[in-house]
Amino acid sequence: MSDNQKPAPYRYERRTGYSVNPEGAALIRRQVAIYARVGSQGQLQDQEAAIYARSATGENAALAGQVDQCKAYAAVHGYAIDDQHIYQEVNTASVNLLQHEQFTHLFEAAKRHEFTVLLVTHLDRLSRNSSVVMGVIRKLKELGIEVVEAHQ
Repeated sequence: MSDNQKPAPYRYERRTGYSVNPEGAALIRRQVAIYARVGSQGQLQDQEAAIYARSATGENAALAGQVDQCKAYAAVHGYAIDDQHIYQEVNTASVNLLQHEQFTHLFEAAKRHEFTVLLVTHLDRLSRNSSVVMGVIRKLKELGIEVVEAHQ
């Protein structure tokens, strides 16, 4: 690239994400276009991402495994993870995620637009209730945040 040719500050890239159909009855796995900042050499800069890991059993190894899997996925797919945006918790099967302390912190950070992608190992880490999962994805999408499963 010559000195006269500078890359545009942003460009689109396609990635897999999830959304909820308009009737709110089903999750749709789809390709999404992201609008990412481009560095001085024309490379996409990392998007800020958060990680949410949950275990009902309280096993630290289970939580650590989920976080490691999400970090590995982030490294391959160009997501930047700040340690303050790694949310881990052990809890029971409470349906109301806002009763979960770490998820509440995550959601508050999402409202402040501190990250653009939420990584989970599987959607059931959000909840085993599919209607709750769809509601969470819908709310995060309204905030401009894509939910991505880190096992794809």
